[in-house]
Amino acid sequence: YPEPKYLQNVIMNKRRNLWERQIDSDDFLNVRLGVGTIPLKINLSYSIEDFSMSEDNLKAELTRVTENSKEITNCPVTISLTQRNKLVLIGESYHKFNMLKSLILQLVTYHAYNDLKLVFMINDDSDDIWESFKTLPHAWSDSRDIRFYSNNYDEMSKLSFYLEQVFTARKYSDEDGKQVERNATYRNFQPYYLIIVDNIKKVKSIDIID
Repeated sequence: YPEPKYLQNVIMNKRRNLWERQIDSDDFLNVRLGVGTIPLKINLSYSIEDFSMSEDNLKAELTRVTENSKEITNCPVTISLTQRNKLVLIGESYHKFNMLKSLILQLVTYHAYNDLKLVFMINDDSDDIWESFKTLPHAWSDSRDIRFYSNNYDEMSKLSFYLEQVFTARKYSDEDGKQVERNATYRNFQPYYLIIVDNIKKVKSIDIID
């Protein structure tokens, strides 16, 4: 999980790790939020029986190392957008937008557009700052006849209707004329649709959001 400033190089030079995370990968939609201290995901232990001497400096040192190794400092802090499928950014507009740009850059760097679609539902008052995202291949249907970008209620409603049809088709199968709910996860279908909004009050009445 490198810093986002290095990702432009991955895209421009088509590095080997460009679009490396596929929909069935364990780190699909894992993104870096920043740097911090995280718990170690392995257990460190030792057998007390290995130290039978009454005075053993190695035992004390091993105890110290074990206790101090339960956390990793200065480590990338990540989040899975498949496990936590709602993420809200709170703070000053400048910092929120920079964080959002960082997340989007990671998403389009590591995920191919046939695996991930970004659906933008944007306030028309801030349309200019989203201009560069309109041309992303991830913001278009594979047939290039639908752009997943909207900045007014009518366009949002049309995208919502389209997505509702997709999700219904994925959730249910037709068996002998009856709709039966599938036993499936997101990994069974491509692409994954990730909706990005910058004003929840404006879109909360949209069916796919509600």
